[in-house]
Amino acid sequence: MNYPNSIYPQVYPQFPQQFPQFQQYSNQQPQQSQQTQQTQNAPLFQNALVSIPNEAEARNYPVGYGQSVSFRDENAPYLYTKTMGVSQLEPPKFEKYRIVKEEGSAPQEEASKEKAMDLSIYAEKSEIEALRGDFKALKEEVAKLKKKKREVIVDDDDE
Repeated sequence: MNYPNSIYPQVYPQFPQQFPQFQQYSNQQPQQSQQTQQTQNAPLFQNALVSIPNEAEARNYPVGYGQSVSFRDENAPYLYTKTMGVSQLEPPKFEKYRIVKEEGSAPQEEASKEKAMDLSIYAEKSEIEALRGDFKALKEEVAKLKKKKREVIVDDDDE
C-alpha cells in the first residue's frame, strides 16, 4: 500500500492480501518510522539558562565539545558561560558576567541627559571675533617689520 501524503519513501515490501497479519504490520511500520524520524529532526535547545548554586558548580558542569551553556547563579548576581572547543585539545572558555539592576526611567529623560553638554568650556563667537581682529593686526605689524627690514638690508648694500 502506498502512502500518497507521506514525505518518506516506501521502504517496506507490500504483502499480498492473503497474509493479513503481514499487511497490518506493513501498514503500521512506516508510521512508526515517520514518528521516529520527526523526533530525531526536532531542534535541540542550546544556550538554555541553567540555575546553579555557585561558580564552582558552573566550572565543573559537563559541556559537550562545540557546545556552550549559560548559567545563572542562584546565590550571587552573576551569569556564567562555559564554551567547549570542538577539539579535545582546546581548553574550555569560561566567562563571568555581573548582573546590575538598572532603575527604570523614561527613555526621553535619558536621551535629554546625554544630549545636555557643558558649553562653558567653549568660547563665544564675539570672543573669537575679537581674537581674529588681534591676529590680523599682528600679521600686519609683522609684515611691516619684514618690509622695513628688507629696506634696511637694501640700503646697507647700496653703501
